Amino acid sequence: MRPQLRSCFVRFAISVSLVVSPMAAFSGEVDCGPLRNHFGPFDYRSAPPEQRSLVEGAHFTPKVESVAGGNTSTTAGGDINYTLKVFPNHHRALMAVIKLSEKERTDKPRDMTYTVACWFDRAERFRPDDAMVKTLHGVYLSRKGKAQSAVDKLEEANRAIA
Repeated sequence: MRPQLRSCFVRFAISVSLVVSPMAAFSGEVDCGPLRNHFGPFDYRSAPPEQRSLVEGAHFTPKVESVAGGNTSTTAGGDINYTLKVFPNHHRALMAVIKLSEKERTDKPRDMTYTVACWFDRAERFRPDDAMVKTLHGVYLSRKGKAQSAVDKLEEANRAIA
């Protein structure tokens, strides 16, 4: 390739990446909402026990976790929704949203702001280094019959551990 042509190609590739990359990162927020809110978000892994118990004592009770019903909401979905807004990477709440989705046979259970896929998008945008979030996402994709996507996500989880 001639040097002038190569230089032109490189400048074009850089300009495209500057335009496309921010949009790709932004698409999660457009589709699945911003992470910031008046009560979070906080990293579940490093939150102090009193902060965890404040949310879990009111919203993520055993009844909610087992998707038997809500505690401060009429449905488990409302309480899981609150929990995931405060702690986007709350591992047990992510598993509960998978179970609730399966129980209700819908990708967006009742009283939930987002779909299950969006909850995983939000958790991964919030803490891309959280291997357990990627593992649970792989479980979800596997249960949805998306075998190759599940394998890819589990491999991402494995890389995040290393």
